Amino acid sequence: MSDELKKVYGYIDEHIDEHVENLQKWIRQPEHLEQRRGIPESAEMVKGFFEQLGCQTARVYDVGITEWGAPGNPVVYAKCDYGAPRTIAIYWQYDTMPITQPDAWTSPPFEARIVEQPPYKKVLIGRGAYQLEGAGARATGTR
Repeated sequence: MSDELKKVYGYIDEHIDEHVENLQKWIRQPEHLEQRRGIPESAEMVKGFFEQLGCQTARVYDVGITEWGAPGNPVVYAKCDYGAPRTIAIYWQYDTMPITQPDAWTSPPFEARIVEQPPYKKVLIGRGAYQLEGAGARATGTR
């Protein structure tokens, strides 16, 4: 493993509690596309995470009305330029899974609870979470 990769893993390990907290915030943020609720708040939250990372630019754009006449979803743009030779783009989606059938959920969809689940030590359960294969802990959907 390269020294650079060791630094990345070291940073993750040192800040794991903060990372888990942020994941929980994302899962707990209610957003409902079908009801047009929580979308602007979610966009502002994502912008805040980019600002927390120290990005030079973080902004929410209102896209207005779509060609079909419905309000469009806001777009979050951030630029974090630290002189790296490569660029990464992050695509974010709103409303990962509708909660139109509350009885189908094994736990509250916005709870973002951490539970013990063998063979993993801990699992994060909530709407929009999904399994991360091969990780020491995993996130998983509950539907």
